[in-house]
Amino acid sequence: MSIMRNTHEEGSIISNKRRPRLISLSLALLILLAGCGRGNTNAAPTRTLPTSVPAPTPLAPLPTVPPMGSQQNPILLTIVVPNTSAVGDSAQALSQAMSSEAGLTVEIRLVEAYHDSYKALCDRAATLATLDAFSYLGESEQKCGEAAYVLQQNRSTQTQGQFLARDVFLPQSYRGVFCRPDGESLNGWIIPTLTLRGRGVDPFTDLYSIIDAGSDEEVVRMIDAGACTLGATSVGAEQQVNGLEHPERLHVLEQLTPVPNDVVVLSLLVDQSFLPRISDLIADHTEELANLMGGEALVPITDDQFTDLRTLLSKAGVNPAAMGQ
Repeated sequence: MSIMRNTHEEGSIISNKRRPRLISLSLALLILLAGCGRGNTNAAPTRTLPTSVPAPTPLAPLPTVPPMGSQQNPILLTIVVPNTSAVGDSAQALSQAMSSEAGLTVEIRLVEAYHDSYKALCDRAATLATLDAFSYLGESEQKCGEAAYVLQQNRSTQTQGQFLARDVFLPQSYRGVFCRPDGESLNGWIIPTLTLRGRGVDPFTDLYSIIDAGSDEEVVRMIDAGACTLGATSVGAEQQVNGLEHPERLHVLEQLTPVPNDVVVLSLLVDQSFLPRISDLIADHTEELANLMGGEALVPITDDQFTDLRTLLSKAGVNPAAMGQ
């Protein structure tokens, strides 16, 4: 009996020794389970409630651009002319002829401002545009188009000015009275001004006075008469003036940077697959286009022929990108 009691008591002692460990494991398990359940504190619903899903609204179809050369999206040629009404019928006839030959709709739009033609080209509206040299330099900075032809007028594809003086030898050292045809004269004021600025002279502040003579001939006469001793004209202007008092005292100091005439520019922004056909079409009608533009012919030209003009602008501190806008 005593033996059985001891065994039972020993068993009780063993059980008491293991109980704290079991309680610790139980607590640890409860804590672990509680921790795993913290991510979802809400009890799951016993029954899924139906939800209404709105039916998708079909999107409106995207607008499609009519193909180039169709009546809704004609191939646009913008031509700058001095007087649109004077050549309107000729432009219409040429447009119809080109359309028939190409099997496409070709529209010739006459404009009187280079800015309008520039904008149509760089806005991807025009496939071809005519521009003056400065507008072309502006659009070429944006890579809107590339010159293909230059207009020939009076058997020349460019215009050029000169400094003409009476007993003056260095234009950049001159501080007296300057004669010009007018403030918009390319050869008699714009190019001379850029040339002087490139040499550190500001004509508006460094010259004593500026006189608008009205024409190249009058500039020559005023220099001859001593009203001014330096001016600018187109090349050879002094040779066309008769009755000068002191022709031996007139000196051409230098010829200025030449400026190409108006150019025909093909777009680099529209669908290029059309350009070969348009190029062939233009090549077949250069004379008619030249007549619309007020010249005699269109002569092939490359961008390299604008290098001297770009250099002049750079020396004068003028950004070509601002030209034509």
